[in-house]
Amino acid sequence: MDPKMSDNSSNPTVQFIELIYGTPKDFATGFKISLQKILTDEEDLVAAVYHARWELNHSTNGIMHVPGAEGSGLLKKNVKKHIYADAVSPGFVIPGHADFIPKTAAVVHTRSLAFLQMHLGEIFDLEDF
Repeated sequence: MDPKMSDNSSNPTVQFIELIYGTPKDFATGFKISLQKILTDEEDLVAAVYHARWELNHSTNGIMHVPGAEGSGLLKKNVKKHIYADAVSPGFVIPGHADFIPKTAAVVHTRSLAFLQMHLGEIFDLEDF
């Protein structure tokens, strides 16, 4: 999770984003339950970015980047889903992974940065990336 300090110096708060790479099967047993709890209970969590399909019930705003094979099904209104037909696994965004697709990963990262900027505010110049 990456913190962002608010500009209110009299009452500083930290806001978090959650970046999730991989599918539920890539993580230890119980991780999905822990993630669900964070997404549901953490008041300072403002956004979640998924790089695979996750079926979680929460009200946190999210963006989900899924390989074409995982693209079917409906999601909640608070999670925007992008399907990448040329991707065969969630590894398509990870440099060095056998399924890495540089052009598609660039689109994913640009969309994620724009999404985060929308939810965290102007903490960076998107044009610099």
